[in-house]
Amino acid sequence: MKKFLSLFLILGMMFSLVGCGSEDEANEKEKTEQKEEKKEDLSFGSTVEFEGCEITFNEPAEFIVFDNEFSDLHGSEIVKVPVTVKNVSDEVSGINMFYVKVYGSQGVQVDDVSTYYMEDDMLFTAGTDSLQPGAQINTFFHFVYDGNGEYIIKLEAFDGATNIKLPINK
Repeated sequence: MKKFLSLFLILGMMFSLVGCGSEDEANEKEKTEQKEEKKEDLSFGSTVEFEGCEITFNEPAEFIVFDNEFSDLHGSEIVKVPVTVKNVSDEVSGINMFYVKVYGSQGVQVDDVSTYYMEDDMLFTAGTDSLQPGAQINTFFHFVYDGNGEYIIKLEAFDGATNIKLPINK
């Protein structure tokens, strides 16, 4: 009889805990979906706050030819997008290059070419700890062109990800 009573109490506690946990998960899922919906509309001209900075991807995008005979990408077309970055935090800040990814028109991540354009690429001119509070810089963001279509710039940090969808057409 004691075993039956113990089993009954354990099952009762398990069901009560499961019932409590599912409501929180549903609320979190709704909040996440609402955040994702808000981020879907970001494109050229939109300003997004990321890592203490406001980033605006401006138009028009330019096309340049990648000129480095020692690279497999030599001769490839590169998209050069004008970007404005402003530090809106109270601390020295900037964009961490490891938190930025680009997905091309085919939905596949394209090669990172920022290191070849260090003198005017956002990931270096506005890189980690590059901007004093209130500082603003007009710079560029470079990525490999893989055809006309929608490119996704994914800004991903510990507190979530933001996608900026840029229609790129030659």
